[in-house]
Amino acid sequence: MKKVCISVFSSIILASSLSAVELNQVLDDVLVNNPLIQERLNNYEKTVYDLKIAKSEYQPTLDYVGKFGYEKTLEQVGGVNDVGYHTYRNSLVLTQNLFNGLNTTYRVKFEEARVMAAAYNYVEQTNDVAFNLIRQYINVLKFNDLHELEKENVLLTRDILEKTQNLADGGSGLISDVKKVDSSLQLAEFNLLTQENNLMDAQFNLAKLTGKRIPKEELTIPSSNFDLPKTKEEALNHAIKFNPSMLVTNYNIETAKAQLVQSRSKFSPTVDFELAYNYDRNTGGDEGHERNYSALIVYRQNLYNGQADINAVRKSKMNIKQEYETQRDIKRQIIEGLDLSWSAYTMLQKQIVFLESYQNQSKATLDLYKEEFEAGTRTLIDLLTAQDDYISARNKLITANYDLVFAKYRVLDAMGELVNSLYKGDAVKYYKPVLADYQNTTDYELQDRSDLDKDKVDDSMDLCDNTSLGMKVDMFGCAVEEKKVIEPVKTNEISSEKELLQNEVSSNEVIAPSNVDKTNSFSKVENGFTINVATFASKDSFNKFISDSKLNSENLYTIKYLTKDSKKELYKVVYGAFDTEKQAYAELAKLPNIVKINKPYIENVKSVKEQYLL
Repeated sequence: MKKVCISVFSSIILASSLSAVELNQVLDDVLVNNPLIQERLNNYEKTVYDLKIAKSEYQPTLDYVGKFGYEKTLEQVGGVNDVGYHTYRNSLVLTQNLFNGLNTTYRVKFEEARVMAAAYNYVEQTNDVAFNLIRQYINVLKFNDLHELEKENVLLTRDILEKTQNLADGGSGLISDVKKVDSSLQLAEFNLLTQENNLMDAQFNLAKLTGKRIPKEELTIPSSNFDLPKTKEEALNHAIKFNPSMLVTNYNIETAKAQLVQSRSKFSPTVDFELAYNYDRNTGGDEGHERNYSALIVYRQNLYNGQADINAVRKSKMNIKQEYETQRDIKRQIIEGLDLSWSAYTMLQKQIVFLESYQNQSKATLDLYKEEFEAGTRTLIDLLTAQDDYISARNKLITANYDLVFAKYRVLDAMGELVNSLYKGDAVKYYKPVLADYQNTTDYELQDRSDLDKDKVDDSMDLCDNTSLGMKVDMFGCAVEEKKVIEPVKTNEISSEKELLQNEVSSNEVIAPSNVDKTNSFSKVENGFTINVATFASKDSFNKFISDSKLNSENLYTIKYLTKDSKKELYKVVYGAFDTEKQAYAELAKLPNIVKINKPYIENVKSVKEQYLL
C-alpha cells in the first residue's frame, strides 16, 4: 500500500536530497582552485622573487677561491734549476658596488613594476574566470528552460497531429493538414535536439571551469542585488581608471621606462670596493707560506662593444612606444566592451516590456483559438499557428530575461569590478597580491599534486579533478549521484486506488501532499486563476527569494511537495487568487524584475490544486 506524505510548511522540514548550489558557492570554489587563476598567482610569486634577487645587488658579495695542485717553475736557460712543489692558493674577496650608473636602482624599480603588473594580471584573470563562470552558469539555466519549453512544444504538437490525423481518418479533415502538422512536429523535434545540444555544451563549459560536474537541477537563478552606475559615462570613467587590464598596462609602461634607464647605465663606469685576503703556499717557485691583504677601489669602464649599448637604448625606447600602443588598444577594448554591455543592459529592459506583452497576447490568442476550435470556428492549423507564436514568444522572453541578468554582470566585468562587487568586503581575499606590499602570499614548498582533490584518482587520469571532499566518485574521479530515501514526518494512508491516481501527476511526476505555511490557506481558494511564480529545491533558496522579492505576503502561498520517483522535496510559490485571467495578467505585469526572472505564468487554481494538493 502506498503512502503519501502530508505536511504543513511550518512543520518539521524533511531532509532534502536536492540541494541548491548558488552562484557564489560555485565562485568561491572556482576562484580558489581554477588552474588559470593559480597559474597567474604563481607568476606573481615568481616576480616577487625576481624583485628580491634585484634588491640583493645592494648587498656585498663574499667569494672564496681555493686552488690545489702541483706547480713547477721553469728556469729560462737549461732547465737545470727548474723547481716544482705541491701548492695551494686561497683567497677571500669581499666586493661592494659603489656605483653602476643607477643600474641596480632602476632594476629594482623595473621589478617592482613587474610585481604590480603581475598582481593586477592575477586580479584580471580572476575577473575573467568569474565572468566566464557566470556566463556558463546562466547558460545552463537558460538552455535548460529552453529545452523544457521545446519538450512542451513537442508534446503539444504531437497532440495536435493526433487530432488532425483522427479528423482526416474520419473524413472531416485534409491530408494536407496532417502533412503540415507533421512537418511542424519534425521542426519541433529538431529544435528540441538543438536546445539539448546547447544545454550539454553549456554544462561541459561549466565543468571545464569548475573541475566537477554540477547537476543542472541544483543551479539557482542568481540574484543580481548589486548597484550599477547611473550613467554609462560614470561607468566608463571608472573602467578607464580601475579596470585591472588598464592597471596592468600602466605598470608595463613603468617597466619599459625603468628598462630604458637600465640600458643607459651601460655608458657609466662601474666602481667597486674590494677587500681581499690571500693565503698561498709554495707559489712562484718559492717554498713556504705567503699572506697578503688588499683594500682596493676598482674602476671599470667599457670603451667599445660594437654599439651594443646604443642599440639596447634604442630597443628600450621602442618597448616604451609599444607598451603605450598596447594600452591604447586595451582602452579601446574596454570602451567597446562597456558600450556593448551597457547597450544590452538598457535595451533588454525595454525589449522585455514588449516581449511580456507579446507573450501575454499570444497566450490570450492561443486560449481564444482553443475555445473557437472547440466551437468549430477554428481549424487545427490555426491552433498550431497560435501555439507556434506562443512558444516563440516564451522562447524570446526566456532568452531576454537571462540575457538581462547576464548583461548586469557584463557591465561589472567591463568596469573591472566583477569580483569586487559580488563579494564586497570579502573581496580582499582575492586581492592579496595587490595588497601584499611586494611580498609573497604563498610559500615556496612543492606540494604533492598527484591527487589534489583527495578522491584517490590520480590527477593525470582524473576527469573531474576538483571533486568536493568526501563525495563518492567513479573510476574517472567524477561524483556519483546517490539517491536518498526520505522518511515522511506524517503519513496518511490512501487505500483507494482512485484517490491515489488523483494525487499523481504524470507530466511532472509529483506526489501532491502539502499545504501552505500561512493562515490564508490556498486550499480554501475554490476557483479562478493564480500566478505560478517559481519552484525551489531548498528552504534556504526559497527564504532568500521571499526576502529579495518583497512580494505582498497576504497574496503569497507556498506549497511543499515531494517528487514521485526520487522523493525530492520542493517548494512551489504561487501568488494571488484572481477571479479572471485578465486580472491575473494585469498583476503579473506589475511583478518586480527579480520575480519575472523566474518566468512566472498564469495557471488555473483548480489545476494547481489537482496537481499539488489533496
